[in-house]
Amino acid sequence: MVYFSTAPVAPQSLDPTQYAALEEFKRWCFGQGLVESYDNISDFSEKFRRHLQMKVRDNSELAKCASQEAVDFIQVYSSAQDVAVDERLSDEARRLLIEAAKDKSGTVMHVRYLNGQAIQTNGINFADSKDRRSIARWEAALEQLKSEELIVERGYKGEVFEMTAKGYEVADKLSHTAS
Repeated sequence: MVYFSTAPVAPQSLDPTQYAALEEFKRWCFGQGLVESYDNISDFSEKFRRHLQMKVRDNSELAKCASQEAVDFIQVYSSAQDVAVDERLSDEARRLLIEAAKDKSGTVMHVRYLNGQAIQTNGINFADSKDRRSIARWEAALEQLKSEELIVERGYKGEVFEMTAKGYEVADKLSHTAS
């Protein structure tokens, strides 16, 4: 399906050669029954959505796939993402996750105080509060664990985090790989 806008265009903005070629193409498309026109963006959106639904519904190849035992692509994608999580983690994020999994409560603390800050779990402080570069690396590790949904924030100040089930799974995998 080819969609043409019926919106008016200033003639001086057109290249006559290109316009003639477009008109010829339009005539050919009309002859093939491939043309649909639209007045504005919402009209185009509605027509395109409707036509796409009809094409998908009437497509024999898609019907065959639906009738067979089709692969659940979302499930395959999700498991591929889970497999790759441990590979995407920085060394600091891996260390922090493994230690958090060893912690009895599965807690990571990010505490800020007057003389610096600490990122700690399982009795270990990972950030050297005198070295801003070190703090930045460990903050990035903490942020990475949050964005991968391996830990979840508890409270409202961004100071206490707990391991998720996914976090424990990845930590176990990392621990077995390291052994």
